[in-house]
Amino acid sequence: MFKAEEAIAELDKALAVSGEVISLYRYEGNVSPRVKAHEVTVNAFVRPVKNDELVGDIKLTDLMVIISPSGLGGLAPLRKSDKVVVDGRELNIEIPKPIRMQSVLVRYTLLARG
Repeated sequence: MFKAEEAIAELDKALAVSGEVISLYRYEGNVSPRVKAHEVTVNAFVRPVKNDELVGDIKLTDLMVIISPSGLGGLAPLRKSDKVVVDGRELNIEIPKPIRMQSVLVRYTLLARG
């Protein structure tokens, strides 16, 4: 049987080989200037949304970002309104979808917009 730890290790390996480097963070406080908290840099698969994924509020300009839980530290669990930086563009995480195996978080699929 494929274990959650093996799934994470396989994803980490694939991201290291073929992924791109992105940053994730969350702002703290509601006053200006806002302060970044829990900033991390991780590898990710980033792709545009596919036509068959356009349901509800999802837009063709949105991006799907797949990341491993490895290296998230104090940023986990990810939340709506956390930020992701892809190619120098700050995007809002609209839908942080956690994927679990055997009750263990093995990946996030993020819908990002900005």
